[in-house]
This record gives sequence, structure tokens and C-alpha cells, in this order.
Amino acid sequence: MNIKRDLETETEILDKVQAHIAGDTNRENLSDIHVSDLLWCLRQSFYKKTNPDILSMDEVLKFFKGKISEYSLSKFIFQEEHFLQQEKINVDNIVAHPDLISHKDDIVIELKLTDKLSFIDPRDILYNSFIYYTTQVLYYMYLANKKSASIVINHANYNMFYKKYNITKKEDKNPFRVFRIDLEQEKDIPLIKADLDFKRDLLLTALKEGKVGYVPKLSTIDAKNTAKCNKCQFKGRCKLEPDFWENSDNVSRVVSITRGSVTQFLEPDFIEFIKKYGGSHPRFSDVNLLYQTLGKKFDDLGPYYK
Repeated sequence: MNIKRDLETETEILDKVQAHIAGDTNRENLSDIHVSDLLWCLRQSFYKKTNPDILSMDEVLKFFKGKISEYSLSKFIFQEEHFLQQEKINVDNIVAHPDLISHKDDIVIELKLTDKLSFIDPRDILYNSFIYYTTQVLYYMYLANKKSASIVINHANYNMFYKKYNITKKEDKNPFRVFRIDLEQEKDIPLIKADLDFKRDLLLTALKEGKVGYVPKLSTIDAKNTAKCNKCQFKGRCKLEPDFWENSDNVSRVVSITRGSVTQFLEPDFIEFIKKYGGSHPRFSDVNLLYQTLGKKFDDLGPYYK
């Protein structure tokens, strides 16, 4: 018996997986803004849309595991015909594909997989996956005109942390967490729309002008919240390329006071940026902003969440 690695087939499998993911996540038409383009880092979205073939191995593995979890939950749990998978929604030049949507139950359902070594806590305000999940769902709810949603989180590493945290209650002996979200229409919808519109317009402007400087670096938004940068395949390029938002507030004040006299010392691209976004703040593009702005009421989350 002879056993050896089949390197040719290994490469073929990886190439096909990467090609599938690239076709699913990268969009050829730069004017097609997808909800996923507006989450976490707009600079990364700019680079992905202008460099559609670059995928990190971390992205490949994360995407693959997430798709398996999503497929399993969709097929085994939400089997009724009224649950529509990946229905395309196109509103206000933004495209969305919620994992599940039911017009019968008037609800959007998003299926998530996490490798975190503890249950995700919706009350955390720092780098928190729940903020990303919720922001995505809020966008889906607005675009689909739904006032309710559920986020189903599959904790893949549950067996690694339930003993560590001495989880004894029956309701917590479960790797799945489901969080229900209900909007207050008059208060919440205008805030969601404003957040969505600003990020869409900012990214579209950067793509139209072909200038990544129009979208801020995460370090410009919040120097303490740059953990995502460490795994970004574009971090070297991003570090070297300009960010018009750096010190833009001070410059826009000078321009407005002196009118045109100071502009001879500024780059033309920066002048155009100041005309359009002078007075705005880079935090308007922060993924955390909407979650922190909306009023939140947390019902009893159970004994694990102290």
C-alpha cells in the first residue's frame, strides 16, 4: 500500500473554494453597494471592491465554516416554505440578502457562527461581534420594511468554555443563543436610515473618485478599536495611503475662514473632500455608532449574563 499527498487535488480544491467565495463576496459593479460593504471598515470594502481577487486565508476559512452552519440551521430548523433564503432586496441603491426572511411572520432572521470562547454579550460596548450582527440586521430590517428580527448565534467553541465558566443552569447548557430585536418605528427608523445613507454615500464617493482617502482608517475613527486591522490583507497598503479625515476638522475651519487663499497649499483631491465633507466627523462611518446611538432596553438575559 502506498500513501502520499495529492498536492494537485489539494490545490484544485482550494482554488475552487476561493473562486466561489470571491464570486459570492466580491461584486464586479462598483456602484452595487451591499450591506456587507458597510460593516466594520469602509476602507477595507473599498480595497475589496477595487481588488476583487485578493482574499486572505482567514476569510476563506471563516466564510466556509459560516456557510456550513448557515446551511444546517436553514435546512433543519427553518423548514417551512414561508422562510425565504437569501432573498434579494434592492432599496436606495443598497443590495441585501438576509439569511432568512418571512413575510408571513414579518421577520428577518440572521444566522451567525462564532469561535469566541464565551457567550457573546449584547451589552458589551467595545469590539463586540454582537454590534456587527445587530447593525447588519438593523439595515436588513430597514430595507425589508420589517420591525422585528432574530439573531441566531451558534457558539462553535461552546465545549471549550462551558466548564471554565461553571455553566450549570439548564437554559445555558446550549451552544445556541437567539436574540429578538423589535424596533420602535418612530425613534429608530430615522436613525438607521441616516446611518445607512451616510456610509453608502461616502463609499460611493470614494469609489467614483477612485480615492481611498475619502474613507477613514479605523485608527482615525478610534485608535483603541483597530483589532480588525491586524488580520486585514490590505493593512500594508492602507498604512501608506492617505486618509483625508486626519485633521480634516481643523483644515476645514481654516478654509472656511480664509476662503480660497489657503487652498493653494492643499492637494486638489483634499480640497474636493473638504468641500463635500468638511464639518463632518469620521465617527459617522463607525460601525459602532448606530448601536450606541439607538436606545436599548435589555430584558432578563438569564443567569449567565450577570
